[in-house]
Amino acid sequence: MCCESQNGVMQRGKREDLNYGHSLFSTFGWIICGNKMNLSNFFKRQNFLESALLLCFCLCAFFQCIQVKVSNLFQILVYLFFVLYLIKNPQEIKTRFKRFQIFFLIYLIYAILEFLPVLTSPDIFIALGVWSRTYLMRGVLFLVLLLSFKNWRPYFLVFFSLVVSFSVDSIACLFIDPLPKFGGRVTGFFGHPMVYAGFACIVLPFFFYKALQENILFKKVACIAFCFAFLVLLVLNGTRGAWLAVGASFIVMLLFFKFSFKSLLIVFCIASSIGVGSLYTSEEVSSRMKTLTSSEIYLKSERILLWKSSYKMFQDHPFFGVGLGAYGDQYKNKYIDNNAKERNLTRAHSNIFQLLGESGLSGLIGYLLLFGFLLLNSFRNFTKFKQGIYVVIFVSTLCLFLQGLTEYNLGHSAVMKFYWLWVGALFPLSLYLRNQNENWNSL
Repeated sequence: MCCESQNGVMQRGKREDLNYGHSLFSTFGWIICGNKMNLSNFFKRQNFLESALLLCFCLCAFFQCIQVKVSNLFQILVYLFFVLYLIKNPQEIKTRFKRFQIFFLIYLIYAILEFLPVLTSPDIFIALGVWSRTYLMRGVLFLVLLLSFKNWRPYFLVFFSLVVSFSVDSIACLFIDPLPKFGGRVTGFFGHPMVYAGFACIVLPFFFYKALQENILFKKVACIAFCFAFLVLLVLNGTRGAWLAVGASFIVMLLFFKFSFKSLLIVFCIASSIGVGSLYTSEEVSSRMKTLTSSEIYLKSERILLWKSSYKMFQDHPFFGVGLGAYGDQYKNKYIDNNAKERNLTRAHSNIFQLLGESGLSGLIGYLLLFGFLLLNSFRNFTKFKQGIYVVIFVSTLCLFLQGLTEYNLGHSAVMKFYWLWVGALFPLSLYLRNQNENWNSL
């Protein structure tokens, strides 16, 4: 990744990198960003509020995959230091707001559309709680991050903290015994396979992009190795929706690079990782693999019956659904299919069907508007500026969206906060690099 262009700064960055180059963390950092962060000089130029805000953002990101309660604590501190920074530097925040005001407008429309079903919900107080937690506050972290810093380095550090967090969680998968109820599927720190799968859907496109575009041989091999290892863990995780989402998203990324020889090599590595992973899967994971080619699952599975019930809710309440927070009660008491075996489910295991049943057209339109805008904005900027960072944003967003077709990942606080930190770091990172005539082609 290109940073400072002056020789003196680059030489200092190289000397500093040598000083800590033997540690695992700095080696991982060099694989990600090279030796040009020059952090010691960077922090010397920051005032207390800027440094405190950055530190809290980085720790919030780092603990996101590891311990969500600790991450939430630093999230509160982020808001505190941001308010103080806003009071002290209102003009700077106003200037940054103008750069990103379209994001605020789209998110405001999204929040309003998701709020309308609250007004028709059976219990308005429960509905307000669901709306504020699921559709308002998680994205506020994204908006605050957009406004917090004035150059690319802080955003890169937040992004890097997220990558490290996911990597630590992935290592934990090897040592944490899966809960018996998940049949041997690896789960990471959170103890739930779908949470780890959500993290993987967001991060894996970055490593795949790095493996395709990296020019330095050692870094390319390292990124292929990371991609391989994470994919094996995803196979062992046993989340079918994530398998399909990652596979489809990788194919989309290949289309950006027109199936070059090196891209085909990465495809071979992916296929190999799936093969290796399948050799060591538990009986539960193996059975889940077999269902992907079984016509039975598409006709009689619990999830299909659940989606049919959600669609019936939508037919009865097309505009605002049965009400936020009312899905579980309505499903069990009125809409459950006679053939359903799992009779105590409280969510639809699909963002689309959850929104259709619970929020109707209002909720679904808001959701499609928000993610459609993020996809369109990143794709349009890539075609205009040719920055690879937009490919990562596009494919990560697409992958999470596709996983959401078979999983209600909007309801997973840890996954969605991770995603909002991810895009909240990458969008301004791309802008500030572009303004400084830098690029991300080697990142």
